[in-house]
Amino acid sequence: MKLKSQRIYNIVLIFVGIAGWAVTVFLLGESEQINFISGFFAGIAMIGILRTVKTARIMKNPEKAQDYEAMQKDERTVFVAGKARSMAFYVSILAQCIGAFIAYAVFKNHLICQALCFVTCFQCIVYYVFWIIYNKKY
Repeated sequence: MKLKSQRIYNIVLIFVGIAGWAVTVFLLGESEQINFISGFFAGIAMIGILRTVKTARIMKNPEKAQDYEAMQKDERTVFVAGKARSMAFYVSILAQCIGAFIAYAVFKNHLICQALCFVTCFQCIVYYVFWIIYNKKY
């Protein structure tokens, strides 16, 4: 991703985080869920801010910007990023399955079990669809 498009993406993250935080604070008021939801949106805004600062620092130095863009296109970097995403997906699927089993067997909470199973199935379906698309494309 080019540095200018990264900057735009980061600014969008900041606005989504701030807007989501404001909406949850004003709509939920004093409910029990406000801490979690407002914290989630505040975290999104903070990630956008930190990434904007990082991108700005890289863009100030033209030599750093060239090195960064070259690193983004480097074959080893692309391979390592793909392997990391693959392992993160595998670990999340495994954790969701274990969590669903624990929710059902230990805590007898069927709602959480069903939600985790739904998310796991959805991720597997999305993975399969993209696997078919990329298998035809490449």
